[in-house]
Amino acid sequence: MVLLLFLPLLSQAGDCKKFAGKVRRAHEWFFGLDYPYWYSVAQLKVESNCRWVTSLDGWGSLGYAQITPRFWDKELSKKFPNWKEKDHSDYFMSQAYILWKNHKRNKCGKLFITYQCYNRSCYKIIRETKGCCSWQQGYQECLKHPKKICVWRVKGKCKQYRTDCDINYLYSKKIYKFGKPMQEWTSSRFRFW
Repeated sequence: MVLLLFLPLLSQAGDCKKFAGKVRRAHEWFFGLDYPYWYSVAQLKVESNCRWVTSLDGWGSLGYAQITPRFWDKELSKKFPNWKEKDHSDYFMSQAYILWKNHKRNKCGKLFITYQCYNRSCYKIIRETKGCCSWQQGYQECLKHPKKICVWRVKGKCKQYRTDCDINYLYSKKIYKFGKPMQEWTSSRFRFW
């Protein structure tokens, strides 16, 4: 009986790990062999619980990594023509490409900023961290001017709001939490915090 209660949790972990090979290859292509790809596997869990879904936030974000076609379709379709296809390597290459572009803008080089840029405007994150590269300072700066964001829409009406600060700054914490147990090595070039 107790085993049956834990089966859904084991299934979720297994569902995410099945993408590890594709995520690893895609991230190695852009970042090199020492990239801690397990954080991007964790990103799939945070974004969609590792399910191929279209979001309910009104933006129509697509797939495991919840890539938003409105912002990325034109650019991604040129580089990865099959990026909208479930389980296609182009989809995982698109996730890695977006993170790579964000990481190039991230002067601190800390991965929490790279992942938060994926989830929100890189300009805002960099402005909030003010070159100090501190998660705590960035969060406190964000809290000075929080904005309500609709995170769930039904028929054009918002059903749930959260602040942009909570959404974004907890995002990197979740990625770290789910990624850390999958860690395979320590990279001096890529630090999360």
